Amino acid sequence: MSSTRPALFVLAAVASIGVALACGPDFPWQLFDSRASTVRAPVELSFAFEIKRLAPTRSDNFVAVEPDEFYDPQNPEVAAAERQEAQSGIWTSILPAETTLSTSRLLWKLEAARRAENGKEALIAGEGLPVAVLDYIAGAIEFRAGQLDTAKKYFEAIDRLPPPLRQIRTVAAAYMLGRIQQLEGRLDDARNSFQTVRARARAGAPDPLGLAVASLGEEARIDLVEAGLQKVPWNVPKLDILDAKAGTLIGRAVRLYFEQAARGSKIGFLSLREVAGLLANNHRNSLTHAIPDPLVRQLLVAYVVSRDYEFSLTDQLISTGILVDSQDQATSVIDAVLTQPNPAGDDLDRLAALAYQVARYDLAEKLTATTERPLGLWVRAKLALRRNDRDAAVRDWTAALNATVGAAKLDDDSNARLRGETTVMIVSEGRYVDSLRMLFPVAQT
Repeated sequence: MSSTRPALFVLAAVASIGVALACGPDFPWQLFDSRASTVRAPVELSFAFEIKRLAPTRSDNFVAVEPDEFYDPQNPEVAAAERQEAQSGIWTSILPAETTLSTSRLLWKLEAARRAENGKEALIAGEGLPVAVLDYIAGAIEFRAGQLDTAKKYFEAIDRLPPPLRQIRTVAAAYMLGRIQQLEGRLDDARNSFQTVRARARAGAPDPLGLAVASLGEEARIDLVEAGLQKVPWNVPKLDILDAKAGTLIGRAVRLYFEQAARGSKIGFLSLREVAGLLANNHRNSLTHAIPDPLVRQLLVAYVVSRDYEFSLTDQLISTGILVDSQDQATSVIDAVLTQPNPAGDDLDRLAALAYQVARYDLAEKLTATTERPLGLWVRAKLALRRNDRDAAVRDWTAALNATVGAAKLDDDSNARLRGETTVMIVSEGRYVDSLRMLFPVAQT
């Protein structure tokens, strides 16, 4: 049999499973079109997977209700949450005994109150609803209209109700007071209010609108504003923040956003991406201020090694006028991380992938010298191939793939690509049966 026939058989077999791969992981038969460039290409990871990997373990049952315009009575998510609450029977238990509204009547009054033009009209239209619910709706309408003083009175009125009556909206009252304090430039008061939101929710107060999760993001935004990293249309007082304090504030904001993202918040995830983008661009020297924080370093490395930054240039980033080339971003992050006494902590393999990405091969070699993790082994395999050490390359590619078994150490697409590249290397050694065994499992639908 000709020596080329087994290889052709493998290629034909791979092509035959193309339909299964076409909608799945990003390693179809095209891997074989240009083997050399494929296996030498930099590793790219999923930013979403990296955030999930770094996110803390949840210690509560807070639930995100998004989008983030929680104060808007017309918000469909909030409206649905309130309707569900009304139908649950909770409201009936706190209404006066003489109030005998059916569920359908409660829902009708709820909709009428939401459609009101102002707070007073909302109170009239929703008469018969729980007082705290009505005060919240009235305050939200005034808040949307920019009538902050009037809105504040409604939210403060909730906290003056007897405990059984205020409990149903005590979380929402604290949240909205925090939003008002933000807009008034009372940053410390707003921060305290958002912390109160979570304290009340942990103590058992109902939170059907998901405001405990939202408060994490709002508090984080205060920290970024105070650190000078983010601009907002608020009446922000003039702040004179020392560099060390700015770094502390940014680190705290990043932790709050991670907490938010860990509870299923897409807004928390997007906020982490935006913060990482601002830092990678070194907006207002923020990279220098924040890089001592280990979690900030992990976030930055994850952001740049994922190449996510090339597709997430937000309006805010563009408005800074200081956007730099993506390659320069990656190099800046590497250099900043390496200035720290313990570069990247447990994420040396991610940093090695980033070094390889920007052709810092000597650094990548150093960072992967003793690695046993799949990503580090994968990068080391590519480095060995650059040195034309095919035996070491195949050995590390195979070890990298074996290291992924039984643990979610890489995202699905990266796992698939690693398997595909390993197959390419095995085919190049003439191990055709082994290559088929590796490819067919991922082609199953």
